[in-house]
Amino acid sequence: MATTIDLQGRTALVVGGGGGGIGTAMVEALAQAGADIGIITFVAEHAADSQRRAEAFGRRCAIAVADVTDESALMRAIDDITRSLGRVRHLVNVVGGALVDDWHRTAEYDLDAFDRIIARNLRYAVASCREVARPLLEEGAPGSIVNISSIAARGTPLLAAYGAAKAGLESFSRTMALEWGARGVRVNLVAPGTIKTPRAGQADLADAAAA
Repeated sequence: MATTIDLQGRTALVVGGGGGGIGTAMVEALAQAGADIGIITFVAEHAADSQRRAEAFGRRCAIAVADVTDESALMRAIDDITRSLGRVRHLVNVVGGALVDDWHRTAEYDLDAFDRIIARNLRYAVASCREVARPLLEEGAPGSIVNISSIAARGTPLLAAYGAAKAGLESFSRTMALEWGARGVRVNLVAPGTIKTPRAGQADLADAAAA
């Protein structure tokens, strides 16, 4: 994939940069643009292919393992990446999604499950955006953030919690863009439909809806 963006000498962090899906594609594109790559992943082995792709472009790549729904673990991981590669200037939040066990009719939603989905799709992104942006804003340094949302934010049967989390992420991203854009930190959001990834092949929403 060709790119005209020049990120030479900068550090980019992909939260959820493994697994062969969107995160891996983001790692490859950022490395091709010249950035050194930090990856935060639940399981180190999941980021091995992404690391190889980044290093194939001659970039440094550091991996930190963390449960991103644990704020203290996420903060430690970001700190580890920063100490290894330098100040993070570019952030992509990929972690999220709805597992098969997350599909419920709205009237039957368990609030503990609802909270877990919010934590995995919204809360960690709020924390990582804040942690990366704060020093950039204080220093007046330019940077950028991309959050991955979903068309489920517009309403999808059986995915009330996931859709609510992504709708929240969209609103949060717009607010950050308004607050931070004039200060040099751009915030954008991408809301794709179904992407052909290894995990996407594990579930069939149509079958679940018919159950």
